[in-house]
Amino acid sequence: MERFEIVPADSIAPGSMAAFDAGGRRVLVCNVAGEFHSVDELCPHLAIPLGQGRIDGTQVTCPGHGSVFDVVSGECVRWIGRKPGLLAKVLSSAPSSPVKHPTQVIDGIVHVDLP
Repeated sequence: MERFEIVPADSIAPGSMAAFDAGGRRVLVCNVAGEFHSVDELCPHLAIPLGQGRIDGTQVTCPGHGSVFDVVSGECVRWIGRKPGLLAKVLSSAPSSPVKHPTQVIDGIVHVDLP
């Protein structure tokens, strides 16, 4: 794993999130009540940026199709893997979770470890 300095911790307020480039990928950093967590920013279903969605407590909702992911556990909480209409069979998929990354604050800077 490689460690990346992402952002000053005080620039992401509790209850908010922001996306950053690190190690050739997009990482979503979330401040959950003063604790930082990070996952890959792209939704595992249709690669929609989760950073454009909303965060409520520990859960981030995909703005594209409404699936919900817990950034603390890294698990999918609610999977909506189907779109109505003719493309339903093509866009249907099994539940999946975004990749969670070890995250810590060192000297006031959020660091993320990436493979």
